[in-house]
Amino acid sequence: MSRANDTSTDPAGIRWESRRAKRHADEIAFNAIKRWAVPRKYTEILSFPAADWGWESYYAQVFPEGSLDFYGLEQDHRIHPEMVKRAEVRPTGLHKRHALEPITRPCSFKDYARGYDAEALGAFDMIYLDWMGTWSADKEEQVRLMFNQGMLGSDSIFRFTVSLLRGKPAKWEEACADYEHRGYHIADIRGGGCEVPEWRTHGVPALVEHLGSLAGYQVRTIAAQLYYTYGKTHTTPQGSFMFRVKKK
Repeated sequence: MSRANDTSTDPAGIRWESRRAKRHADEIAFNAIKRWAVPRKYTEILSFPAADWGWESYYAQVFPEGSLDFYGLEQDHRIHPEMVKRAEVRPTGLHKRHALEPITRPCSFKDYARGYDAEALGAFDMIYLDWMGTWSADKEEQVRLMFNQGMLGSDSIFRFTVSLLRGKPAKWEEACADYEHRGYHIADIRGGGCEVPEWRTHGVPALVEHLGSLAGYQVRTIAAQLYYTYGKTHTTPQGSFMFRVKKK
């Protein structure tokens, strides 16, 4: 396995550092949506919980007031049973009005979006795609499907995370140049490191805003964070981008 793909961690320390960095990014993101989240009596969220529903539990602790339904997607056949089992046990800190609903079979977001019937199932109030890897044509297609299938409600939140390490910068730098970049604050909590190219920090969000507009949404970037995940021999820069989505 190459160093670029080595995501193994040391539970005694390095994994804790990675979780701390991601938790800090979550805190900034939550602060950006608190005026949206706190007044809501009922919120439906689609996410990738992995085995432990960690982010979902943290969200419920930060915004405990309303009813929360978390719908969990997992495409790994090995992890999916653990996700289902953990949902049945329920992590500590969840109120009885907080529900964990695993999608019943292993499924990728792309496949789930392709078959999604918004008229029958309704739309989500938030979708959080905690992706592995860098921005790609496949991720662009997933975002396009999400908007075209009407998966987000009339006033909703979309968030995704991506690696900022690899990819095909020449292709995406050119592709993102066609879209107007808006100014917004980026919270760089890496504590050092090289400058991240603008096509990643502003071009990709501008492309997402454009894809939403084509599907009849008004999409606005409201928060962005840069942080590190820690491996045994290297660190990987990550980006988190959050959008407020409204029907035109």
